[in-house]
Amino acid sequence: MKKVITSSLLLLCVLFSFAQATLNVSAEQNEHFWVYVNGALQNEIASQSVTVNVPAGECSIAVTMDNADRTTITSNVTLQQGRNNYIVSYQPQTQSIYFRSAAEDARAAGAMIGAFGQMVHQMNEMYESDVNYSVGGHPQPGHPQPGAPATPPPPPAAHGPMPCPPSEFMEIKQLVRSADFENDKMNIAKQATSAHYFYVDQIAEIARLFDFEHNKLEYVKFAYDYCIDRNLYYKLNGIFEFSSSKDELNDFINSRR
Repeated sequence: MKKVITSSLLLLCVLFSFAQATLNVSAEQNEHFWVYVNGALQNEIASQSVTVNVPAGECSIAVTMDNADRTTITSNVTLQQGRNNYIVSYQPQTQSIYFRSAAEDARAAGAMIGAFGQMVHQMNEMYESDVNYSVGGHPQPGHPQPGAPATPPPPPAAHGPMPCPPSEFMEIKQLVRSADFENDKMNIAKQATSAHYFYVDQIAEIARLFDFEHNKLEYVKFAYDYCIDRNLYYKLNGIFEFSSSKDELNDFINSRR
C-alpha cells in the first residue's frame, strides 16, 4: 500500500512539473517593458528581460513598452513545458512593436545555412546565451492586477525622468492657448514646464502657441533644462521663421553642452 501511495505522489509531481513552462521575454535593443500573462502583470519595474514560471498551454501575452505612448502588443501563444524564449523590439520612428519567438529565428537561420548543421548548432548556442539572461520580475503579494495591459504601473525614477502624462500635457496646452496676453502665456508655460519633463516635440507644440518669435525663443531656452531628449533639441529650429532666431538657438544649445 505504501508503495502505491509513494508511486502516486511521484506521478503527481512529475505531471505537475510537466505542466509548468518558463517564459523568457527579452528586448532586442535594450528597450524596457512590462509583461502581462492572461492579463496579470509579471514585473512591477519595466525591465529589459523578464523570466517567469507559468502554466504550460495556450495563453495571452501582452507586452507594453516603457515609452510615452505605452505602446502595447498582444499575442496568443502556446507555451511548451520547459523554456520558451521570445524577443520584443520597438521601432520609435514608426511606433511599431514586434513580438516573436526566438525559436523561429533559430529555424530561419538553419534554413539559410542548410547543410552546415554543426554551424547552425553553434550559432543557436551563441544566440541562446545572449537571449536567456534574466532580470526577473514577479508581482509582489497584494499588488493590484490591472484589468488591461494598456495601463501598467509607472516605473520608478531610477529609469530617468518621466515625461508629462498626455492628459496633463493637453491641459497645459489649453491653459497657455486660452491666455489673452503673451506675458500670461509665458508665465503659465514656464510654471507648468518647471513641474514636468517634456520631449522636444512637446516643447515645440507649446512654443508654437506664442504669437511672437522672440517669445518662442525665450520659452525654448527656458525649457531646455526640462527636456528628456536634449540631443534632439536642434529640431526646434523648425518652429522659427528668421535665421537670426535659429542661430541664437544653436548658439544656446552649444553653450549648454
